Amino acid sequence: MIEIEMKFKIDHSKIIPILINLGARNINTEFNHDIYYNHPHKNYKTTDESFRVRQTDNDIYITYKGPKLNNESKSRKEINVTVNSDIIHEMLGYLEFQKEAEVKKTRSIWKLGKYTICLDLVENLGEYIEIEYILPQNHNFEKELNQMKSFITRLKINVDDQILEGYLDLLLK
Repeated sequence: MIEIEMKFKIDHSKIIPILINLGARNINTEFNHDIYYNHPHKNYKTTDESFRVRQTDNDIYITYKGPKLNNESKSRKEINVTVNSDIIHEMLGYLEFQKEAEVKKTRSIWKLGKYTICLDLVENLGEYIEIEYILPQNHNFEKELNQMKSFITRLKINVDDQILEGYLDLLLK
């Protein structure tokens, strides 16, 4: 799947009234504990990929994210697999994957139209908003990206203020 994603540093107390005014629904709040791993034979930082294990309040996911598709967003191929045991960390150790860093955040998930809006409070980084859309097969990427940019302006966010780095990169700066 291709996930179109844009991220911004934002004060949640200012964006929440805008979301409510536009009719967004807060559907869930969860804690995410992400552990990022690096491949034993290549450096994901140089290939612009990432591999993580995410533990939420209810589930554990393994996620691979491919390189960004362009320089206008954080859009990329993403593959998620649900696992039912945290023994995955031990398995990755046997496969020589190296633990790189951990990201901990509280994520408030909102829906408005076709967009998922995540208000993230990231430990040691602060407050962010991510706007996400899973691109259906055979849909035009550029058209959907432009629609997302228009949607973001409705949130009174300047598209030029976008942050292209992931939380891992921001923490490692």
